[in-house]
Parts: sequence; structure tokens; C-alpha cells
Amino acid sequence: MTTLSATGAGTASGTPRVPRPRLLLAGALLLTGLSLAGWTAAGRLWGGDGGLMALVVAREYQVPSLWLVLASLAGALALGVRSGSVRGAGYVGLSLVTLPVLVLAELTSSAPESVRVAAPGRDDRHLLVHRTESGPDPVWLVYVRQGDWPLERRWLVGSFHGDEAYDGLAAAVWDGPGRVRLDTSGGETYLVGVAPSGRPDRRITVP
Repeated sequence: MTTLSATGAGTASGTPRVPRPRLLLAGALLLTGLSLAGWTAAGRLWGGDGGLMALVVAREYQVPSLWLVLASLAGALALGVRSGSVRGAGYVGLSLVTLPVLVLAELTSSAPESVRVAAPGRDDRHLLVHRTESGPDPVWLVYVRQGDWPLERRWLVGSFHGDEAYDGLAAAVWDGPGRVRLDTSGGETYLVGVAPSGRPDRRITVP
């Protein structure tokens, strides 16, 4: 005999069915979570040097994206599964998979953009400078970013790791529309050419 739920629907086992609106919402959350997970994974794989900005953004904002993935999948479980034991097992499995990935993403995430300067006569080409603290000394990362969304790309021009008074980045400026000048605190100057595609002709690493 079928046992009816409070709404008049039931299953032969006596477990009430999940209402259709809840199933639809659970499906939407599941699709959202899987889409975000795929976007974040693509960013990890292809959002490096010279990658499309859509994937670079996924790489740089992987920590909040993964939290959204976790929340979406947990919400899908809560709405779409009535059995408490099945939900509990799902939460444990979800935690075991996502939490280590979150820790790794937190350790490898990059700093937010701090300086952005357009190239002379080029609205589609910019110089970016990121600064972050890594140990006792700061780290500067200098990028060229070129193109219009969604075909924007970004390349690393220079990285400066060292004593701020000697090896730190003092200035990163355009020396014309196709060349970047990088000055260190110790008085060194580096000139880097930029191809029409936006790719630098070399990468500076100090020290």
C-alpha cells in the first residue's frame, strides 16, 4: 500500500516524494555548481601566461568560486534528497573532495590588481602591477594585458622578489606603445619590447 504524504503524494516505500519545485531548484543549483567547478578547473589549466582573461579571472578568483561551488552543491543535496543518511554521506563526500582543493587554491591564489596604466595611443593595451607580501619582502608582478573582452590576454613581463631597498620595483612605465621600462630600487633599468600580439619579447626576474 502506498503511504501518502501531507500533500497527498507518496511512494510505495513510504518515503514522501520531493516536491517538483524543490527538485527543479536542486537541479539548478547542481548545474550552477558543476558549471562553476568546470570554469575554475579550466582557469587552473589554461589561465596562465598568455591565457584568455576569462580563464585568468577564474584562476585568480578560484577561492570564492570554489566556495560558491561548495554552497551550490550542498544546497542541491539539501533540496533534492529527503533521506538524512544519504544527505549526510553526500556532505561528507563533498567536504573530502572540495576542502583540500580550497586549501590548495588559497595557497596558490594571486594578489589583486594594484596599478593599471594604458599604453600611449592604445586603449586595448595596459600595464598591470600586482604587489603581494611573500615572507619578509614584498613581491611585484608586472603584466601586459591586451585585447577586448572576451579575447583579452595577459602576459607576465617581470617579477621582482627581494629587498625593497635594493631589488624592489621602483617604477613600471610605458616607454612608447610597444616597450615597457622597469626600474629597480637599486638603479637597474630593464627595457622589454612588446609584440603587436601583446606578447613580451622576454621576461625579467629579479633577483
